[in-house]
Amino acid sequence: LDVVARIIEIASKQPFQDFVQKNVLDPLRMTDTHWNIPEEKQNRVVVIQNDKGGWGSKNNTYFSGSIGLASTARDYLQFEQMLTNGGSLFGKTIISKDAVALMSGNHAGSLYAQSSKGPQGEGFGYTVSVTLDPKVAALPRSSGSFGWAGVTGTTSWSEPEEGLAVVIMVQQPNWEMNREISQAINASLTD
Repeated sequence: LDVVARIIEIASKQPFQDFVQKNVLDPLRMTDTHWNIPEEKQNRVVVIQNDKGGWGSKNNTYFSGSIGLASTARDYLQFEQMLTNGGSLFGKTIISKDAVALMSGNHAGSLYAQSSKGPQGEGFGYTVSVTLDPKVAALPRSSGSFGWAGVTGTTSWSEPEEGLAVVIMVQQPNWEMNREISQAINASLTD
Protein backbone atom coordinates (compact mmCIF):
# COMPACT_ATOMS: atom_id res chain seq x y z
CA LEU A 1 0.00 0.00 0.00
CA ASP A 2 2.92 2.33 0.48
CA VAL A 3 3.89 1.71 -3.15
CA VAL A 4 0.31 2.59 -4.14
CA ALA A 5 0.57 5.77 -2.06
CA ARG A 6 3.73 6.72 -3.95
CA ILE A 7 2.05 6.03 -7.31
CA ILE A 8 -0.80 8.33 -6.20
CA GLU A 9 1.77 11.04 -5.42
CA ILE A 10 3.37 10.70 -8.83
CA ALA A 11 0.06 10.60 -10.73
CA SER A 12 -1.58 13.43 -8.78
CA LYS A 13 1.59 15.54 -8.45
CA GLN A 14 0.87 16.16 -4.78
CA PRO A 15 1.89 14.62 -1.46
CA PHE A 16 -0.15 11.53 -0.53
CA GLN A 17 -1.51 13.10 2.66
CA ASP A 18 -2.76 16.13 0.69
CA PHE A 19 -4.40 13.89 -1.93
CA VAL A 20 -6.18 11.87 0.77
CA GLN A 21 -7.32 15.03 2.58
CA LYS A 22 -8.72 16.64 -0.58
CA ASN A 23 -10.19 13.54 -2.25
CA VAL A 24 -11.31 11.36 0.64
CA LEU A 25 -11.42 12.99 4.06
CA ASP A 26 -12.90 16.37 3.08
CA PRO A 27 -15.67 15.04 0.77
CA LEU A 28 -16.63 12.41 3.37
CA ARG A 29 -16.69 15.05 6.13
CA MET A 30 -14.13 13.08 8.13
CA THR A 31 -13.12 16.04 10.29
CA ASP A 32 -11.70 13.91 13.11
CA THR A 33 -9.34 11.78 11.02
CA HIS A 34 -5.67 12.78 11.06
CA TRP A 35 -2.14 11.53 10.62
CA ASN A 36 -1.07 14.24 13.07
CA ILE A 37 -3.77 14.87 15.62
CA PRO A 38 -4.11 18.59 16.38
CA GLU A 39 -3.21 19.73 19.89
CA GLU A 40 -6.84 20.66 20.67
CA LYS A 41 -7.92 17.05 19.98
CA GLN A 42 -5.10 15.27 21.86
CA ASN A 43 -7.25 14.88 24.99
CA ARG A 44 -9.63 12.66 22.96
CA VAL A 45 -6.97 10.11 22.01
CA VAL A 46 -7.47 6.73 23.65
CA VAL A 47 -4.37 5.30 25.26
CA ILE A 48 -3.90 1.80 23.88
CA GLN A 49 -2.11 -0.63 26.19
CA ASN A 50 1.16 -1.98 24.77
CA ASP A 51 0.84 0.21 21.66
CA LYS A 52 3.96 0.15 19.54
CA GLY A 53 2.50 2.03 16.59
CA GLY A 54 2.66 5.57 17.93
CA TRP A 55 -0.96 6.32 17.05
CA GLY A 56 -2.02 9.84 17.72
CA SER A 57 1.41 11.30 17.20
CA LYS A 58 1.69 15.02 16.58
CA ASN A 59 4.87 14.80 14.55
CA ASN A 60 4.44 12.18 11.82
CA THR A 61 6.51 12.93 8.76
CA TYR A 62 5.84 9.67 6.93
CA PHE A 63 2.30 9.34 5.60
CA SER A 64 1.70 5.68 4.91
CA GLY A 65 -0.88 4.12 2.63
CA SER A 66 -1.57 1.41 5.20
CA ILE A 67 -1.00 2.68 8.72
CA GLY A 68 -1.00 5.80 10.85
CA LEU A 69 -4.35 7.54 10.40
CA ALA A 70 -6.23 8.04 13.65
CA SER A 71 -10.00 8.35 13.40
CA THR A 72 -13.27 8.24 15.28
CA ALA A 73 -16.10 5.73 14.93
CA ARG A 74 -18.29 8.44 13.36
CA ASP A 75 -15.71 9.39 10.76
CA TYR A 76 -14.81 5.83 9.89
CA LEU A 77 -18.46 4.85 9.62
CA GLN A 78 -18.83 7.49 6.91
CA PHE A 79 -15.93 5.89 5.03
CA GLU A 80 -17.44 2.43 5.45
CA GLN A 81 -20.89 3.71 4.36
CA MET A 82 -19.29 5.13 1.21
CA LEU A 83 -18.00 1.62 0.41
CA THR A 84 -21.40 0.09 1.19
CA ASN A 85 -22.99 2.58 -1.22
CA GLY A 86 -20.64 1.54 -4.01
CA GLY A 87 -18.20 4.45 -3.69
CA SER A 88 -20.45 7.47 -3.02
CA LEU A 89 -21.68 9.41 0.00
CA PHE A 90 -23.13 12.88 0.53
CA GLY A 91 -23.73 13.15 -3.21
CA LYS A 92 -20.01 12.77 -3.95
CA THR A 93 -18.33 9.85 -5.69
CA ILE A 94 -15.06 9.00 -3.96
CA ILE A 95 -14.27 5.89 -5.99
CA SER A 96 -16.17 4.18 -8.79
CA LYS A 97 -18.57 1.26 -8.29
CA ASP A 98 -16.22 -0.79 -10.45
CA ALA A 99 -13.31 0.03 -8.11
CA VAL A 100 -15.35 -1.03 -5.05
CA ALA A 101 -16.32 -4.26 -6.83
CA LEU A 102 -12.69 -4.90 -7.74
CA MET A 103 -11.53 -4.15 -4.20
CA SER A 104 -14.15 -6.39 -2.59
CA GLY A 105 -13.84 -9.34 -4.98
CA ASN A 106 -11.99 -12.51 -4.05
CA HIS A 107 -8.58 -12.36 -5.72
CA ALA A 108 -6.94 -15.16 -3.78
CA GLY A 109 -9.06 -18.13 -4.78
CA SER A 110 -8.88 -20.66 -1.95
CA LEU A 111 -5.42 -19.52 -0.79
CA TYR A 112 -6.75 -17.24 1.96
CA ALA A 113 -8.87 -19.98 3.56
CA GLN A 114 -5.92 -22.39 3.35
CA SER A 115 -3.48 -19.99 5.05
CA SER A 116 -2.83 -20.01 8.77
CA LYS A 117 -4.71 -16.69 9.15
CA GLY A 118 -7.50 -17.29 6.68
CA PRO A 119 -10.83 -18.44 8.08
CA GLN A 120 -13.09 -20.82 6.17
CA GLY A 121 -15.77 -19.31 3.98
CA GLU A 122 -13.73 -16.21 3.23
CA GLY A 123 -11.60 -14.94 0.39
CA PHE A 124 -9.34 -11.95 0.10
CA GLY A 125 -9.77 -8.83 -2.00
CA TYR A 126 -7.58 -5.74 -2.11
CA THR A 127 -6.90 -5.14 1.61
CA VAL A 128 -10.17 -6.71 2.80
CA SER A 129 -11.45 -10.15 3.67
CA VAL A 130 -14.53 -11.11 1.68
CA THR A 131 -17.35 -13.37 2.88
CA LEU A 132 -17.86 -16.09 0.28
CA ASP A 133 -19.91 -18.65 2.19
CA PRO A 134 -21.79 -17.25 5.21
CA LYS A 135 -22.65 -20.77 6.42
CA VAL A 136 -19.03 -21.63 7.20
CA ALA A 137 -17.48 -18.16 7.66
CA ALA A 138 -16.20 -17.30 11.14
CA LEU A 139 -18.40 -14.21 11.28
CA PRO A 140 -22.04 -14.47 10.20
CA ARG A 141 -22.20 -11.84 7.48
CA SER A 142 -23.99 -11.87 4.16
CA SER A 143 -22.29 -13.17 1.04
CA GLY A 144 -20.18 -10.43 -0.53
CA SER A 145 -19.60 -8.59 2.75
CA PHE A 146 -16.09 -7.25 3.14
CA GLY A 147 -13.95 -5.59 5.79
CA TRP A 148 -10.98 -5.93 8.08
CA ALA A 149 -9.97 -5.99 11.73
CA GLY A 150 -7.14 -3.89 13.13
CA VAL A 151 -4.53 -5.03 15.58
CA THR A 152 -6.03 -3.03 18.47
CA GLY A 153 -9.51 -4.54 18.11
CA THR A 154 -11.05 -2.09 15.66
CA THR A 155 -13.26 -3.95 13.19
CA SER A 156 -15.25 -2.66 10.26
CA TRP A 157 -17.18 -4.15 7.39
CA SER A 158 -19.62 -3.34 4.63
CA GLU A 159 -22.61 -5.47 3.69
CA PRO A 160 -23.75 -4.02 0.37
CA GLU A 161 -26.47 -6.68 0.02
CA GLU A 162 -28.05 -5.38 3.24
CA GLY A 163 -27.09 -1.71 2.84
CA LEU A 164 -25.21 -2.00 6.12
CA ALA A 165 -21.93 -0.46 7.31
CA VAL A 166 -20.42 -1.45 10.67
CA VAL A 167 -17.58 0.04 12.72
CA ILE A 168 -16.56 -1.36 16.11
CA MET A 169 -13.82 0.44 18.02
CA VAL A 170 -12.46 -1.24 21.11
CA GLN A 171 -8.97 -1.25 22.52
CA GLN A 172 -8.25 -4.94 22.53
CA PRO A 173 -8.81 -7.68 19.99
CA ASN A 174 -11.94 -9.67 20.84
CA TRP A 175 -13.00 -12.07 18.09
CA GLU A 176 -15.89 -13.47 20.14
CA MET A 177 -17.39 -10.01 20.68
CA ASN A 178 -17.18 -9.33 16.94
CA ARG A 179 -18.97 -12.62 16.26
CA GLU A 180 -21.73 -11.78 18.77
CA ILE A 181 -22.25 -8.29 17.31
CA SER A 182 -22.34 -9.71 13.79
CA GLN A 183 -24.89 -12.36 14.85
CA ALA A 184 -27.06 -9.72 16.54
CA ILE A 185 -27.01 -7.50 13.46
CA ASN A 186 -27.89 -10.37 11.14
CA ALA A 187 -30.64 -11.57 13.49
CA SER A 188 -32.20 -8.10 13.45
CA LEU A 189 -32.08 -8.06 9.64
CA THR A 190 -34.07 -11.28 9.42
CA ASP A 191 -36.71 -10.25 11.99
